[in-house]
Order: sequence, then C-alpha cells, then structure tokens
Amino acid sequence: MRLRPSGGAGPVAVSISAFDRYQHDSAWTWELMALTRLRPVAGDAGLGDRILDISRDAIAHGKSASERTIDILDMRNRLMRERPARGDWDLKLANGGLVDLEFILQHAMLTAGETSAISSAIPDAIQRLQTAGKLSSEDGETIAASFRFLQSLQQVQRLATGADLSHESFSSSLRDRLCRATAQPSFEALTERLQEVFATVAALRCKKIGPLATES
Repeated sequence: MRLRPSGGAGPVAVSISAFDRYQHDSAWTWELMALTRLRPVAGDAGLGDRILDISRDAIAHGKSASERTIDILDMRNRLMRERPARGDWDLKLANGGLVDLEFILQHAMLTAGETSAISSAIPDAIQRLQTAGKLSSEDGETIAASFRFLQSLQQVQRLATGADLSHESFSSSLRDRLCRATAQPSFEALTERLQEVFATVAALRCKKIGPLATES
C-alpha cells in the first residue's frame, strides 16, 4: 500500500492504464526494485497476469543498466546511512546481509533487459538469471546458499529474541538451537561462518553493484 502511485496520499485503487503509465514513465528505480517482489495472492487470475506483465515489462525496460546500477548503489548507501546494522547479529542490515542479497538479485533483474529473467521467488529468480546470463552458476549457488544460511538463522532469532540483535544476550540454549539450525558444531564456529557469509556476500555485491561508502 505504501508503494502505490502517488504515495500514501494517492488513491487506494488506480486504473490499469494509470498503473501502466506510472510504472513505465514515472516509477523510481527503488520502486521497480520493490516491484520485483510483486505476486498476486487472490482475485481474478487474468487480471493478476496482466498486472504482472505490465510490471515485468517496466522492470526490464527503461533506464540503461549503468543508470540503474548508479541508482541502486545510491539506495544501498542511503540505507546504510539511515538504517545501519543494530548489532553483530543484524542479519538483514549487516554489510553482506539479507538486504545485500536482495539488492544483488534485484539489480540483476533490473539490468537483464528480459522479462523472462524476473521472478518473485528467490530460487526461481536465480535460475532465470542464470539462464539469461546475468549470474554465473557459482554466483547463483553463493546467493542461494547464503539465503538459506541467513534465513535459517533469522527464523530462530525472530522467535527467540525479537529486536535484540547482539549475541551477548543469547542464552546457551538459543546458541545451541542456532547451531542446530545451520549444522554448525559450536557457537564459535557458527560466528566464524556468519562472518564468512557476510564477507562473501559483501564482495559479490561490490562486484555486481559497487562498494559502499565505507568500503571505498
């Protein structure tokens, strides 16, 4: 709802032609990034397909790949400044965390120039981007494995700690549960593995999109 044309002050519903015109002519790059997650959940199937077709065409065409890369890197730097990681276990906002993984996939979809490379499902998106030549098999496996690892941790963390994102407050039972979720022999090994994943993802984001201000 917050991403509807005209923002929070705009109408809740718009005509299909107005939606089409906005996404192709006025949408900012970050709005198109969010649109990669679009999927119908209820209602008329034909209407859902039509909206997906409009959205994917807008995502695939528009600004040049270089312009979109600049926009996406600017957005990632802005996010880093305005919403920095809140602890050593902020799996979402950490440099090399889930946000970076999402940015890498969204950047690939926005610069592929092909509607066939767009999907809201992560495994499907990786496969489509590999087919389109936007991701190597190695990079695709790195992204998939990193998503699995970080999301496995995030599911346990959210249930157990809420907004607490520092490992210092983790109980011994929680540490053990996190290790079991990721098949790590100890919490020390898990911490080391987490830092390796962060570093790998950050390096891939740097290669695909560019360095953050702190890295450059």
